[in-house]
Amino acid sequence: MIAQRDLSLESKQLKAFEISQEAEDIYETATREYQNANYIEAIEIFTKVIELEPEYFFAYHFRGMAYYYLLNFKKAQKDWDKASQAMKTLSPEKRK
Repeated sequence: MIAQRDLSLESKQLKAFEISQEAEDIYETATREYQNANYIEAIEIFTKVIELEPEYFFAYHFRGMAYYYLLNFKKAQKDWDKASQAMKTLSPEKRK
Protein backbone atom coordinates (compact mmCIF):
# COMPACT_ATOMS: atom_id res chain seq x y z
CA MET A 1 0.00 0.00 0.00
CA ILE A 2 2.81 2.44 0.74
CA ALA A 3 4.27 1.98 -2.74
CA GLN A 4 0.91 2.68 -4.38
CA ARG A 5 0.40 5.85 -2.37
CA ASP A 6 3.94 7.09 -3.13
CA LEU A 7 3.52 6.49 -6.85
CA SER A 8 0.14 8.21 -6.89
CA LEU A 9 1.66 11.37 -5.42
CA GLU A 10 4.62 11.11 -7.77
CA SER A 11 2.44 10.81 -10.87
CA LYS A 12 0.76 14.13 -10.07
CA GLN A 13 4.12 15.85 -9.78
CA LEU A 14 5.79 14.13 -12.73
CA LYS A 15 4.37 16.59 -15.25
CA ALA A 16 6.38 19.43 -13.66
CA PHE A 17 9.71 17.89 -14.69
CA GLU A 18 11.03 17.64 -18.17
CA ILE A 19 12.92 14.45 -18.92
CA SER A 20 13.64 12.75 -22.22
CA GLN A 21 10.97 10.50 -23.68
CA GLU A 22 13.40 7.59 -23.49
CA ALA A 23 13.98 8.17 -19.77
CA GLU A 24 10.25 8.56 -19.17
CA ASP A 25 9.49 5.26 -20.92
CA ILE A 26 12.17 3.46 -18.93
CA TYR A 27 10.94 5.09 -15.73
CA GLU A 28 7.42 3.79 -16.37
CA THR A 29 8.82 0.27 -16.77
CA ALA A 30 10.75 0.65 -13.52
CA THR A 31 7.67 1.80 -11.62
CA ARG A 32 5.69 -1.18 -12.91
CA GLU A 33 8.38 -3.52 -11.62
CA TYR A 34 8.42 -1.66 -8.33
CA GLN A 35 4.62 -1.86 -7.98
CA ASN A 36 4.80 -5.60 -8.64
CA ALA A 37 7.43 -5.97 -5.88
CA ASN A 38 10.12 -6.96 -8.39
CA TYR A 39 12.61 -4.82 -6.53
CA ILE A 40 15.83 -6.20 -8.01
CA GLU A 41 14.57 -5.57 -11.54
CA ALA A 42 13.23 -2.16 -10.52
CA ILE A 43 16.64 -1.16 -9.14
CA GLU A 44 18.35 -2.12 -12.40
CA ILE A 45 15.83 -0.15 -14.45
CA PHE A 46 15.81 2.92 -12.17
CA THR A 47 19.60 2.90 -12.53
CA LYS A 48 19.19 3.23 -16.31
CA VAL A 49 16.91 6.22 -15.77
CA ILE A 50 19.51 7.82 -13.49
CA GLU A 51 22.20 7.28 -16.13
CA LEU A 52 20.05 9.19 -18.62
CA GLU A 53 18.74 11.82 -16.18
CA PRO A 54 21.15 12.14 -13.23
CA GLU A 55 19.15 14.92 -11.57
CA TYR A 56 15.78 13.14 -11.74
CA PHE A 57 15.10 12.74 -8.03
CA PHE A 58 12.06 10.47 -8.39
CA ALA A 59 14.30 7.72 -9.79
CA TYR A 60 16.63 8.01 -6.78
CA HIS A 61 13.70 8.06 -4.37
CA PHE A 62 12.03 4.94 -5.71
CA ARG A 63 15.32 3.10 -6.22
CA GLY A 64 15.94 3.87 -2.56
CA MET A 65 12.52 2.47 -1.68
CA ALA A 66 13.33 -0.72 -3.61
CA TYR A 67 16.61 -1.04 -1.69
CA TYR A 68 14.67 -0.47 1.53
CA TYR A 69 12.26 -3.30 0.78
CA LEU A 70 15.26 -5.53 0.08
CA LEU A 71 16.60 -4.52 3.53
CA ASN A 72 19.61 -2.73 2.06
CA PHE A 73 19.22 0.31 4.28
CA LYS A 74 22.64 1.79 3.52
CA LYS A 75 21.97 1.99 -0.22
CA ALA A 76 18.41 3.17 0.44
CA GLN A 77 19.65 6.08 2.55
CA LYS A 78 22.31 6.95 -0.02
CA ASP A 79 19.65 7.20 -2.75
CA TRP A 80 17.31 9.22 -0.55
CA ASP A 81 20.17 11.62 0.17
CA LYS A 82 20.78 11.95 -3.58
CA ALA A 83 17.06 12.53 -4.17
CA SER A 84 17.04 15.26 -1.55
CA GLN A 85 20.12 16.91 -3.03
CA ALA A 86 18.69 16.75 -6.56
CA MET A 87 15.44 18.32 -5.34
CA LYS A 88 17.36 21.22 -3.78
CA THR A 89 19.02 22.03 -7.11
CA LEU A 90 15.69 22.44 -8.92
CA SER A 91 14.46 25.88 -9.73
CA PRO A 92 11.54 26.99 -7.54
CA GLU A 93 9.01 26.76 -10.38
CA LYS A 94 9.80 23.05 -10.81
CA ARG A 95 9.28 22.32 -7.09
CA LYS A 96 5.52 22.87 -7.17
